[in-house]
Amino acid sequence: MRYLFPSILLPLVWTTIFLQNTLAARILVIHALYSGSPLLTWRTAGEYFAQNGHHVHYLRWKDSHHHSPLPHENMTETVLTVNNKDGRFSYLTKEKEAGFDIPFDLLLQEGMSYTRIYYESMKTYSMFYSICDDLLGNKELIRQLRRMDFHLAIVDLVGNECTLPLTHHLGLPTVGFWGMQFASGETTLTTAFIPPSHAPNLLTKFGSEMTFPQRMVNTFAYVVSQAVVRGQCWILSGVVKKHLPGSPEPCSLIKELNGMLINSDHIMDTPQLLPPTFIRIGGIHIKKAKPLPKELDYWMQSAGDDGVVLFGVGYTINPKVLSKRFIQAFFQAAKRLPQKFLMKLEGHLENVPSNVKIMSWIPQQDVLAHNATRLFVNHCGLQGVTEALYHAVPMVGLPIFLDQGDYLVKLVKHGVAIPLDRQTATAEVIYQTLRRALNNPSFKHNAKRLSKLMKDTPDKLTPQERALQLVEYLVRQKGANHLKMHSRHLNFFQYFCIDIFVFVFTLLFTSYKLGKIVWRKVSSSKIQIQIQTRKESSLFRKRVGGKIEKVL
Repeated sequence: MRYLFPSILLPLVWTTIFLQNTLAARILVIHALYSGSPLLTWRTAGEYFAQNGHHVHYLRWKDSHHHSPLPHENMTETVLTVNNKDGRFSYLTKEKEAGFDIPFDLLLQEGMSYTRIYYESMKTYSMFYSICDDLLGNKELIRQLRRMDFHLAIVDLVGNECTLPLTHHLGLPTVGFWGMQFASGETTLTTAFIPPSHAPNLLTKFGSEMTFPQRMVNTFAYVVSQAVVRGQCWILSGVVKKHLPGSPEPCSLIKELNGMLINSDHIMDTPQLLPPTFIRIGGIHIKKAKPLPKELDYWMQSAGDDGVVLFGVGYTINPKVLSKRFIQAFFQAAKRLPQKFLMKLEGHLENVPSNVKIMSWIPQQDVLAHNATRLFVNHCGLQGVTEALYHAVPMVGLPIFLDQGDYLVKLVKHGVAIPLDRQTATAEVIYQTLRRALNNPSFKHNAKRLSKLMKDTPDKLTPQERALQLVEYLVRQKGANHLKMHSRHLNFFQYFCIDIFVFVFTLLFTSYKLGKIVWRKVSSSKIQIQIQTRKESSLFRKRVGGKIEKVL
C-alpha cells in the first residue's frame, strides 16, 4: 500500500510538467530609449511571469544606471547602444557605445513646463530617426529575435513607436505598456475613448472636473501632444519604408495593438472607457514586504511612538541634484521634530542631525510597510506614490518633473499629501509642513481609505495576476483580434458621426430650400390666379353693370 501513492503521484507530476511546458510562452519586452522606473516595474512583473513558467526576454537600451542581475533563469536580455562618439545627440553620453543621459539640469529648472517639455521632445526627432535606423537596419538582431520564436511582444510606448513595425515584421501580437496616467501622446491614437472634456492631459495639473477655460487648455494640450507623436511617426515612416517595405507606418500600428497594460489605477487616474483588452495594472511592481536588516529594523523600532519619516526621490533621480540649500533647510526642520528621519542621499553632507540616518540605498517598499513609518517625503513619482498608498502612508510631495505635479494635485485632492516647493521652501516652512502632515490624523485616515480601495478590486485579482491573465489569454487566442475595436478603421468624422450629422443637416437644409422655392412658386401661381380672377370678375361686373344701365 505504501508504494501506491508514488505510483499515482508520478504520472500526475509528469502530466503537470508537460502541461506547464506546453503552456509556457516566450514574451519579448521592448523598453523605450530611457525606461527608468518602468524597467524596475518589468523586472518585478517579468519575474512573476517567469515563476509561472514563461520566458521573458528584454530588449533595452543602455542607460546610466547600474542594474542588478536578472532574478530568474527564465529572464534574459539584449542591451543595445548608440554610436554617439561625435556627441551629435544631446541626451546621450558622448561615447561609441552611448546610453541615455538624463538632462537633470533642464528637468530641475523646467521639468514641469508644458511648452519646454514639448519643445525638447520635438528636438529629439533626429535622434529617434537615427536610433530607429540602427534598430531596423540591424538584420542580425532581427534574425536573432526571429529564431527565439516569441509568442507575444510587450512594448513601452513612450517615444518607442519605431519598435511597433519591428514586432509587426516579426508577426507578433503586440501589447502596449503605459507607465503613467493614461492620457496624452500615444494614448490619443489608441482605440480607447479619452476625450479632453474630462481626461486631463500630462502637465496640465487638472482634475477630471474642469471649468470651461480649463477644458480649452486641456483640448489644446491634447491636440499638441498628438501632433508631436504624429510628427515623430511621420519622420520614422521613412526609416520603416527603407528597412521594412510594406510595413504600416508606426502611428497606424498603435491603433492595431492587441492590448494595453496601464500602470495606474482609478485612484491616481481618471475612469475611462477602455477596450476589453486594455487593463489597469497599477502596483504591479509591489512585492510582499520582507523583514528589514536587523540593524535598520532596530533603528526603526527605537523611534517609539513618534515613528520614522522616510525621505527619497526614487530610482530615476540622483539625489545629488537636490540643492544644498534645500537639504540643509530640511535638516534644520528635522532636528526640531521628535521623529527619526531615514533619508536616501549621496555624497558628503554637513550638519546632519542626530535623528537623521543617511543611506545611499533604501529598501523603500519594505520601509513603507514597516509599522514605524509615519510619513513619506518624496518627488511624487508614480511608483513611490503607489507604494505609499498601498501601505497607507501619508505624503509630503516635492515634484521635480513631468507627471509628478499632476500626481501631487490628485494626492492633495484625496487628502493624503501636502505640497512643498523645493525651490523656495525655508526651514520654517518645511518644519510646519512636516508637523502638519504628522499631527493631522485626517491624512492617515484618508491614506487607509485609499489603501483599501486600491486592494479591493472587482475582479479580486492582484495587478500581477491580472497582467498574467491577459497575456496568457492573448497568447492562447493569437492576439484575440476579435476583441479589437472596429473604431480603429474610422477617421475623426466617422468616429463621432460628424459625417452623418453633416449629411442629415445638408439633406434637411436642401429639402428646406427646395420646399421654400416650391412654396414660392405655388404661392406666386395662386396669387396670379387670384389677380386674374379678380380682373375677370371686375370686367364681368363692368359689362353686366353697363347692360343694366342701358335697359334702365
